Amino acid sequence: MIKNNPNEPILEFESQEQANSYLKEWQSRLFLDDWIITIDFADYRDMPEVGDAGYCNAQYTNKCAVITICNSDGAKGGIAKFCQERVLIHELLHCKIEISYISDSYDSKIRSQLQHQQIEMMAKSLIMAKYGINKEWFRNLD
Repeated sequence: MIKNNPNEPILEFESQEQANSYLKEWQSRLFLDDWIITIDFADYRDMPEVGDAGYCNAQYTNKCAVITICNSDGAKGGIAKFCQERVLIHELLHCKIEISYISDSYDSKIRSQLQHQQIEMMAKSLIMAKYGINKEWFRNLD
């Protein structure tokens, strides 16, 4: 288990209770208090697409979602620092911003990647604002 620094984002939730606490905090910050949202954790091999850090299965009509976050074991060693709090925020933003998968066409896939990139930048910006850190914190090239 990774040792979390209290002045930095949560790299790895220490318990389901801690994850639920951060879920409630970020739901409130993102005006998602009226949603019913739960968090699950999964091995990276069990994610909908291998290599995904997280996944949000949202029902927009019912305002409910299940967010699945990859266990950090399968996500270590990348260029970007793996941070479960950032993944949580990214997946919560999917409750606000639905990504439309129109087809399997190249254009549709590029559009969804660009939308994901924007959501990722927003998630990182929210982390930076909360903790007073800069973009370099997300790099894993130490």
